[in-house]
Amino acid sequence: MENLTIANKHILIVGTSNYSSKLSEIDSSIRTSVICRASEMPFLHRAQNHESIIVIKDDASTEQWIEYAKNLHRMDPIHQISSFEELDQDKASAIAEALNLKFHHSDTVRWVNDKFEMRNRLIECNFENTPARLVNSIEHIKDFAKNHSYPLILKPSKGKSSTGISIINSEKEIESAFLLSDSATAPRLDHSTLMIEPLLEGREFSLEILSENGEHFIVGIVEKHVDPVSKVEIGHVFPAELPDNIENEIKKYTVDFLNILNIHYGITHTDIIYTNEGPKIIETHLRPPSDKLPELIYDSIGVDCIQYVIEQEAGLLIKEKIVKQINSTNKSSKSSAIWYSYVNFDGILESIQNKDEIKEMEGVAEFSQLISDGIHVSRLSSSYSRIAFVRTIHSHADQALLIAQKAIQNLLMFLSVRGTSY
Repeated sequence: MENLTIANKHILIVGTSNYSSKLSEIDSSIRTSVICRASEMPFLHRAQNHESIIVIKDDASTEQWIEYAKNLHRMDPIHQISSFEELDQDKASAIAEALNLKFHHSDTVRWVNDKFEMRNRLIECNFENTPARLVNSIEHIKDFAKNHSYPLILKPSKGKSSTGISIINSEKEIESAFLLSDSATAPRLDHSTLMIEPLLEGREFSLEILSENGEHFIVGIVEKHVDPVSKVEIGHVFPAELPDNIENEIKKYTVDFLNILNIHYGITHTDIIYTNEGPKIIETHLRPPSDKLPELIYDSIGVDCIQYVIEQEAGLLIKEKIVKQINSTNKSSKSSAIWYSYVNFDGILESIQNKDEIKEMEGVAEFSQLISDGIHVSRLSSSYSRIAFVRTIHSHADQALLIAQKAIQNLLMFLSVRGTSY
């Protein structure tokens, strides 16, 4: 990718994102338009700053998205397609191909956003042989279980935010797992066919990588802490503390994986698990990481992942700058962590009464309440079930994590629940 210096460059952003407004900070001549589904409109950031906003009904066909984009292109030529979130990235790819503009290939988007298609791609390339099957009935799951050992994991093939995940440890759990996963809903999540596969077990990590012209620059490895029942992420630590040989093995494996999916540019957030057979892929994403991971990385090593994403989308080359910064960082200088609060019952969050006390604790960089007072809370079933978080900084990873966990334990959360008759 070459530096693009088109005067009044016009970028069409597919979907909504807070990041889109940052493009003009890189180059004030950049103009942006947005095309998004109607349900995304409440999430559109600084709508008044965009040249055009095209709103399409949620069930519109890909062909309709393309036609609306073509009409805009005829009136105001589009120079680039951008998308900062996974919802409707398939539309972004289709529009880019129709207008002969750069974006991730439609195959890459399909492999990334459909976990079943990703598994098939990895098997096809003899990279990884984790078996998986699409299922739409209890009998389909039982049939898969006959040939594979428990535990199994059932989840939406195009899921997000750990929604609809069920762990199956025996045949007697299949029916309840199917009902839970099949009925799961979450904001900004399209329904998709369920898939079943063996549960991979081990330490979990995510790799944050920036790519340019097919080269991959690893910013770092995050260690993930996941609830064993719901598989919802409840904490992270950066950088992950690993022996050099395992760290190098994970890095090489992930880079090879990105190459197999033909990912050539942009940021990726790849989840892997280190099993007793070595690293295995869980999933990847063509978007910046969530859960405050960019902040954890910046606090620890000073690398601003989001800034690099914006610069790249603005048309700037990032290789020289990112390589220099990564090579100059001392990854052991600081560690950062985040931990989330949640409950194991349904109720109403009345209040959190010691927020100021938590914010003033030594080592705490940020406290945030995610669910407002008076709102229903539920047992941990997705990332949206989490109530609050604490983000911390310390010279040692274990202490950063401990401070975050203790702060969450010290939260004075007042909740009300309905009585239940037995």
